[in-house]
Amino acid sequence: MDHGIKLLPSLIFFTAFLFAQPESQSKVKLVLLNSSDSSNFLTYQMVEIGVELPSKEAAFVKNFVERLNVPDAQKLNPYLEWELKVEGEFVHKVSGEKIVIDAFYFRDFEAWNSEDLPKPLKGNYSSKEYRSIGGYHPKSHEYPFRFRFSAPKEGEWVLSVAIYSRKQPIKVDESISFKVSKNNGNNGYMTIEPSGRYMELNNRTFYPLGCNLPWPETDTLSDPELYNRLCYRENGKYYRSNEGYRFDYTLPRVYRNYRNSMVDLRNGGGNYMRMIMYPSTTDIEWEKIGDYTDRLHMAQELDSILFLAEDLGLYIHWNMQIHFSFQLSERAYYRTWTWNTEKDGEPFCYRAIIGSEDPIDFFKDETAKMYYKQRLRYILSRWGYSTSIAVWELFSEISNVGSPKADNNEFYMTGDNYKIHSDWQKEMADYVKSNYYGNKHLLTASFAGEKHPKDDIYNSPNMDLMTSNIYDFGAPDMAFFYRIPLGKHYLNEMLEKGSDHSYVIDRSGPSPIYNTRPLFYSETDPYVCETPTVEMKRMYWQIPFSGLAGGLSWHMRFHPSLYSEFGDIASFLSRADLRNGKFHPCWATETDDGHWEYNYKYAERMFIEGKGKADLTYLRSKNQEGAIGVITNTTVNALSTGAECNSIETSQIESKYARVSETVSVKKEKIRVTGMKRGKYTIQYYRPGESTAFHTSKAKGNMLKLDVELGKTENDFILLFTVNKRSRHSVRYI
Repeated sequence: MDHGIKLLPSLIFFTAFLFAQPESQSKVKLVLLNSSDSSNFLTYQMVEIGVELPSKEAAFVKNFVERLNVPDAQKLNPYLEWELKVEGEFVHKVSGEKIVIDAFYFRDFEAWNSEDLPKPLKGNYSSKEYRSIGGYHPKSHEYPFRFRFSAPKEGEWVLSVAIYSRKQPIKVDESISFKVSKNNGNNGYMTIEPSGRYMELNNRTFYPLGCNLPWPETDTLSDPELYNRLCYRENGKYYRSNEGYRFDYTLPRVYRNYRNSMVDLRNGGGNYMRMIMYPSTTDIEWEKIGDYTDRLHMAQELDSILFLAEDLGLYIHWNMQIHFSFQLSERAYYRTWTWNTEKDGEPFCYRAIIGSEDPIDFFKDETAKMYYKQRLRYILSRWGYSTSIAVWELFSEISNVGSPKADNNEFYMTGDNYKIHSDWQKEMADYVKSNYYGNKHLLTASFAGEKHPKDDIYNSPNMDLMTSNIYDFGAPDMAFFYRIPLGKHYLNEMLEKGSDHSYVIDRSGPSPIYNTRPLFYSETDPYVCETPTVEMKRMYWQIPFSGLAGGLSWHMRFHPSLYSEFGDIASFLSRADLRNGKFHPCWATETDDGHWEYNYKYAERMFIEGKGKADLTYLRSKNQEGAIGVITNTTVNALSTGAECNSIETSQIESKYARVSETVSVKKEKIRVTGMKRGKYTIQYYRPGESTAFHTSKAKGNMLKLDVELGKTENDFILLFTVNKRSRHSVRYI
């Protein structure tokens, strides 16, 4: 089959009819690959089963992947289900539960590296030199088709297999059984808490703490030695040339360093990372439509990344598609691997198949969508088994596609253009959720900043949470962001009918509109003065108490020394029973039926704009008898700690904050813990990373004054606190 030719579904079915044969019966061998003991498996642990195809089909697949010069009738594409489909039905013998998944095509590789990097001939490596210092050798292996199964129940399971060659069934009599025991360390996939606001794991609130590790790339952090060999000068200007900027596949050493970053993140206390499938390193399709053969070494590296995450107890926010590939090069932040660039003279495969210079046409083309679903099918079949994948994210910043400038959503926001993106995402979400392993995981969409108010993608029953990539915190006044844009507009569930805010969900009731899905910032940073660490620390300590379900820095990977903050945050959060206490953010009043209603009087006590030297972010228990949160000294900020700020940033900071850091007595500030049930309270104060309170104060009433002193350096400008009502009858969640 010529994959440069556009095939309509009707033509595919006609082709299937031409090749249809009477049902045949062939010998098929099934074998357990990751254990020789059929009773050595645990629930939610991967069971990998190899499939040896009938000899004719195996030969036809070999003809295809090795690109042998034989007629198309003697080739079978193992990645397209209308050519070859290997389907498994797993049956639990006691309950009769049936789970149907597809097998995927596998090839094995051995990586090699040149640890001693030769000096480039002309300042920086050419593509030929780059490829000479690392790569992959194919290894012989059996069972190129494989199932990966994660059993949800203990007991005996039986696998039977159905094979379809160009839709013609091949009778298979063989089956295989294995026994599964209870896994006490893994209770399944990530879900959403009953409140509808947070993620949940093992019947406990799961708060994601980590950052973006976007894809393995050569940069000053992960591979500085190689990075320095890739920098170059052109017309007197200095350029950084990392993996994202060149048409070469990533070297094995870069994946190794990426895995080391995962270890560093987990050792610091992180439990979560976001990864994006990127063409030079982790994507399975770019050069050839529906043919992933030349990229299976990347798939194997993805295996190693996922296996390591499982070993570490690290959860992955897995983005399935980078937007750069569907932008024109002059409109994308990264200029290579884009819609109109060509690798070795060949265009991006989706551009070739639809024959359009406009990437927007991809989202409307039926043939392109048909092939794209096969790509999703492969991802789900190979990696969907893993409980370490917390969230599938369909497409990174889809709102940037089609706009006339880089990182700009002008096209998406104009007229009804949003529907092009929204309709495509709904169709792909339907497909993902129709797959067993698509349905087991949380699913979301991704936008750069604001979503179009009429884009109702989050009304889809297939969407489990809302995500946005947002960088406009207005640091260092992040308390303002939490109490106005985030609190009043993004997370307020009681907005009146007719509100045009983009993260409101229409529940189809009369009024009000209830917005009850978690909101997650999958990319975020306080963009001020080159994103100084003081503001990153403030942001990360305030996010868990803001009402957000999580927030992941884009730049924190360049500051691994900050990873220890995650362990400190996790330790402090563990003091509160967030799930059973039904905690809500301090700017809100929680209604009797559990909704968050914005309360201006509560919000204004988080920070006194133009006058205050401290800000406050906290969660309040539903019974209004407990609170947990963070106080920060706002005189310790980007400017006062010596960050590089331009004149505009300097004036913005000076309009609200002093240029010089100082010690602050919180008792003298006007911030208050508000909305508490009237009574007497004990407030305990903690330093990050310390398990014992260093100070205790008392307060009474329903608007509580804090009594503690904040330090004036980056090491002591953050303090934590818990509030508990003093009463024999109080129900304590902290």
